[in-house]
Amino acid sequence: TELSRGDHPCFVLYREKSKTVYTANYSGGSVSVFQTASGRLQPLAQYIAYSGSSINKDRQNSAHAHMVALSPDQNTLFVTDLGSDKIYAHAILANGLLAEKYTEIALTPGNGPRHIRFNAKGDRAYLLNELSSDVDVFKVAGSALEKIQSIPADTSAARVKGSADIHLSPNGKWLLASNRISSNQVVVFKVEKDGKLTRVFHQNVAKIPRNFTFDPSGKFVLVASQEEDRVQVFKFNNVSGTLTDSHQDILVKSPVSLLIR
Repeated sequence: TELSRGDHPCFVLYREKSKTVYTANYSGGSVSVFQTASGRLQPLAQYIAYSGSSINKDRQNSAHAHMVALSPDQNTLFVTDLGSDKIYAHAILANGLLAEKYTEIALTPGNGPRHIRFNAKGDRAYLLNELSSDVDVFKVAGSALEKIQSIPADTSAARVKGSADIHLSPNGKWLLASNRISSNQVVVFKVEKDGKLTRVFHQNVAKIPRNFTFDPSGKFVLVASQEEDRVQVFKFNNVSGTLTDSHQDILVKSPVSLLIR
């Protein structure tokens, strides 16, 4: 066990090439880097704190690092900052540490970037914004991101929104996102040939679907209901993009993160 130094770590990532662990620290608005030896964490090797704010005074009064993600070529670490409406791109050094000088990618003020996913080819990225509930689509070129589309994941008229999680299907043909505040839904988008999205379906789910995941086959989607103490299991139709409740819930206390290995 090693301390991250940053307050409220909310995401952890392992880079096999350098055997390095990265955490995004939400309240601290920072990233912590750990090297490993024989599978064990070494003391904190690097700590980078961000600063800044944005227009939502309730949620964006300071930096809030929400996720760390590797670029498709594994050479860049992207950090989503919900508090500043920015994505930071750090070059990764040979030893796994991060370049202290980084690139800032500015986003629409008030969006609140939360989670980002890359397609298998590595030329598209999909960012879920928590506060606006928009999904931004980017062309990817190394550490550069160029926005080509923004599409809502939550079309309700609610003033306060709160999208949570985003994943591509294993075959890359579908993208799913969850909403957990104004609605409790999993929304399905079709990924078009150019990488842009078309909304095709939404499934109402149990309260606060903070996290969900596909099974490796892509035939099932497991949705974690934080407030109803269960994981719902949905059958996924790869032709239509529809979800069907199997009514085979897994009962577990306040699930917030799912990982199948």
